[in-house]
Amino acid sequence: MDIEGLGDKILDGLIAAGHVTDPADLYALDVPTLAALDRMGTISATKLVTNIEGSKAKPLARVLTSLGVRMTGRSMSRRLAVHFGTMEALQAASVEDLQQVEGVGPERAATIAAEMIELAPIIANLVEHGVNMTEPDSPALAPESLSEQVALKPLQKADGTPMSVVVTGSVPGLSRTEGNEAVERLGGKSSGSVSKRTDLVVVGEGAGSKADKASELGVRIIQADRFASLLAAYVAGETKTVQNLMAAFVSPPSA
Repeated sequence: MDIEGLGDKILDGLIAAGHVTDPADLYALDVPTLAALDRMGTISATKLVTNIEGSKAKPLARVLTSLGVRMTGRSMSRRLAVHFGTMEALQAASVEDLQQVEGVGPERAATIAAEMIELAPIIANLVEHGVNMTEPDSPALAPESLSEQVALKPLQKADGTPMSVVVTGSVPGLSRTEGNEAVERLGGKSSGSVSKRTDLVVVGEGAGSKADKASELGVRIIQADRFASLLAAYVAGETKTVQNLMAAFVSPPSA
């Protein structure tokens, strides 16, 4: 769940002490239990309990990633979450339904379906502890009247295919992982390298050779602070602001 302050050493200590046997056990931890761990203390324990509690509101994609479903990773978890919208819908999906998700073939679909059955008890425990099981911006959750509005996202091309986007340097308010997830949330496809096929490069503080290569190839560039504003406006449903921000980099570069 990418919980700040919950590193491998702390998690190993909790497992060794028998406090955690599955992910749901994290949400039963209290300050005294954590403070008793080596090099923890009351202040750090209090912060960690707060962070654990806050992680309950994270989107479904994060939950799927943390569950470690076989034959999936962050990108696939995001695709599954966006396609189905809720954990309940994903658990009810047939092998055929799963193959409607980009990148899911027969073998992967069968594996995911089996994993959903195997993970059902853990998922039920997470639900009992109040962990969110929905993907907020999934079209599956949108009323029919909004279907046209959510059909095309900011980083989708006119034909609905995702733009290839590279994030280099830091994006205000986002970790590296969250920056890549934001690309997918906005309808794009995150890539790790810049080429002639790249549609957009997000350039933030500390950007290196990828920004230089984008300039050499004539690839469109958006500054990280503007990208963060685009994400915030999209999440808030501020359509006009999104359109204005998009206009700054979607128009063809001047000769």
